[in-house]
Amino acid sequence: MARGQSQAADKQRQLTNSVAAGQGVQGQQILGMELPALQQQLQHPGYDPVTEAAIRRSGMDATNTAFDASKFSAAQRAGSTGNDAMFYASANDLAQKRAAGLSIASTGAEVEIGKQKLQSQQQAITDASQLYGFNNQSMTNLYGQGTGLLDARSKGGTGVSLGPFGYWGGNKA
Repeated sequence: MARGQSQAADKQRQLTNSVAAGQGVQGQQILGMELPALQQQLQHPGYDPVTEAAIRRSGMDATNTAFDASKFSAAQRAGSTGNDAMFYASANDLAQKRAAGLSIASTGAEVEIGKQKLQSQQQAITDASQLYGFNNQSMTNLYGQGTGLLDARSKGGTGVSLGPFGYWGGNKA
């Protein structure tokens, strides 16, 4: 191997080692910041307990308010007509409808909370896979420099260098 080829290969190897060290540090920093947040999101997905309680309560409160108003109206009608039997029949009917309404509101709230938990878990998994993909791409780029090292040895050129925007392109001597 000629002296120029050897020097070019040494220069290329130094470049490869330098980029590898930088990417390793960068990858560890990113993982160090992101993984704890993703693990927390997987362990405790969805809304926080206070928000969950507010979602449950909001559906119940609206249903209760509507039926309380109807019950008050039935009581006023019974009072003005003096027909207590009508009030008890209305109260019974309203109680059954209220129970059905509360059941629907409760089910809707639980479905919403469950959907949010599932969506939160799916997002955490997607984010984690993207972190893994980022590391794979970094390593692919790094391994791509090995071919530049061989090219530098065979041609005596400077081999491959890091171009703009992470593009690996050949550099002619």
